[in-house]
Amino acid sequence: LLVSSGDEQKGKAAAAVAVAAGSFSDPQGRCEGLAHYLEHMLFMGSAKYPGEDQMESFLSKHGGHSNAFTESAHTCYYLEINKAELHVALDMLAQFFIAPLLKTDSAEREINAIDSEFRLTQNSDDSRIEALFAHLARPGHPMRTFGWGNLTSLKDATTKAGVDINNELRAFYAEHYRAPRIRLCVFGVEPLDDLEKAVLGSFADLPAAPAAEKVSGGWHGPQEKLLAAAGLPFAPASL
Repeated sequence: LLVSSGDEQKGKAAAAVAVAAGSFSDPQGRCEGLAHYLEHMLFMGSAKYPGEDQMESFLSKHGGHSNAFTESAHTCYYLEINKAELHVALDMLAQFFIAPLLKTDSAEREINAIDSEFRLTQNSDDSRIEALFAHLARPGHPMRTFGWGNLTSLKDATTKAGVDINNELRAFYAEHYRAPRIRLCVFGVEPLDDLEKAVLGSFADLPAAPAAEKVSGGWHGPQEKLLAAAGLPFAPASL
């Protein structure tokens, strides 16, 4: 979705990318919190822009900022910047989904950051409600997944299971972060044709999805298959 404004007094431009993969897609029992971990790791540099937090540094220098969040069924990345620098920012954002480095030397620090985030929010009402619903959901249903992640789920559990968390990370990225499961929205103070040219120039190399996922009416990716197979999280009789 491209949104153009002709109001020259507007000083900011913005973009957001949503990926149809969230905590419901985490491998239960061995890497819970993996989608959230990947969200953090994508900010740690790409082949084209290899510096850690290089995009955030660029945004800060030009009146902007970025952030991201992981939900049950999607993950969203977004940024804001002075309008004149939008095209460079778009190119940096696109590389999250084209050639991220996913460097192992960033792994422990980012897992610790996730653990700190969890500790800050674990006693909030929202977190307690999520935990209650997860507890009440049917065994094996994706709703039972601990989507936030912490040291226990991302380090201790993976070590106990003999799992390499960073191999799991790369496999998750390769499976879910593909063009049909990615949606982009851009707002700019420039003509639509210029926005389209910038988007095509930066996002044209998004990895494609397997042809087998294309079905009548759209694409049926791994998360859609997972949720379709799981059914309702609660038995109808218990509602």
